[in-house]
Amino acid sequence: MKFGIIKLILVSGALLGAPALAFAQATPETAQTRSDKQAKQKSTLGANAQGKAETPSGLDPVTRRVRQMADELRSPFCPGKTLMTCTSYQAFELRREIETMVRDGMTDAEILKRLKTVHGNDISNPQQPWYTFFVPFLPFIVLAGLIFWIVRRWKTRGQETAIGGADMEESPELLEEQIDEDRRARLRARVMNNQD
Repeated sequence: MKFGIIKLILVSGALLGAPALAFAQATPETAQTRSDKQAKQKSTLGANAQGKAETPSGLDPVTRRVRQMADELRSPFCPGKTLMTCTSYQAFELRREIETMVRDGMTDAEILKRLKTVHGNDISNPQQPWYTFFVPFLPFIVLAGLIFWIVRRWKTRGQETAIGGADMEESPELLEEQIDEDRRARLRARVMNNQD
């Protein structure tokens, strides 16, 4: 058991020490080539920034346009998903095809026309009505209305009981008289029904 633990410690130490050992054995020549590579990368980045216009999000206009189109189009391969969110290989190929069409200089309308001829009219999403904006907020609106209705009913019911309670406390004789009057009215109705 002790031998297994010691062996595990030695092996893990060797594995962890291997990168440190490789770094320690680096010669000045490899350090020089490393700094040359870094300088090349920086100059390449500078050339890309000069030669290729990039958006603030870091995407070139072609990629941004492809993503926008793929986000607006339905996927013919994944029902209920856009071309951007579909994970099938065919959707990936279609996005690459759209990218080549954009790079060839085709307009969005031309690309959409070509896609409709190949995949049918179902590829374009229908225009959504203006009121679909409220759909995500509908549960919150209903909940707020329900809370408002409950609070209002609670307040008015509290006022009614306060008024009714005040009447009962002020004049218990009036309450007894009203009960007696109701009993008399019921008795008269019975007597009248029996006489007929």
